[in-house]
Amino acid sequence: MELSQLTIRIVILLLPGAIATLLVDKISTHSKWNDFQFVLFSILLGATSYLFLQIIVFILEARQVLCFAQQKTMLSVWNSFVNPTQSIDPYEVIKACLLSVPLALFITYLNEKKIFNRFAQWSKMSTKYGDENLFFFLLNSKDVKWVYVRRISQNLTYEGFVDAFAATKTTYELFLREVRVYRYADSKLLYEVSNIYLSMPQNDVIIEVPTTNARKDTAHA
Repeated sequence: MELSQLTIRIVILLLPGAIATLLVDKISTHSKWNDFQFVLFSILLGATSYLFLQIIVFILEARQVLCFAQQKTMLSVWNSFVNPTQSIDPYEVIKACLLSVPLALFITYLNEKKIFNRFAQWSKMSTKYGDENLFFFLLNSKDVKWVYVRRISQNLTYEGFVDAFAATKTTYELFLREVRVYRYADSKLLYEVSNIYLSMPQNDVIIEVPTTNARKDTAHA
């Protein structure tokens, strides 16, 4: 078999996993995946999609079983993974692709709600809070609304409502609404704006959450 044919075959078989992985990557909060991790997750989620399809087939067949000795139908895709001459059933791939969408949503739910981490903490197996860094952990908290962003090197303090945030390896990005900007040295109010976008080096920012987590109507930060 030519390499190009083998590549196409692998892509087709892993298509459900790639779809699920892309969805999880887009809608969940996590550390950036490298190429190896993306391929590994595609394989795992692809196999899981086919496994769910196999379970559904078994369940549908079980409702029509007249005797326990009846043989269950196995998906042809299992042989396709190990046998290069086995033809690929396109309908199985399409069905697995459809199942990959709810699978991705379920994986995202488990990740965002920290189900496994909470169980590990509850059972005293681990104290790890999740895969994201502390920046995401803080701003993802439902209790965090208003924040003070200190830029000591710029002699500025920003007070506002967190609307969106992101991070790279070296930079924190914040989009704040209803913003007040103070001079850091003496907390003098400089100006107010409706929205502001901040891009800051990670080693040059302090984020504080007020005790009441609500805007104070004083001129001091």
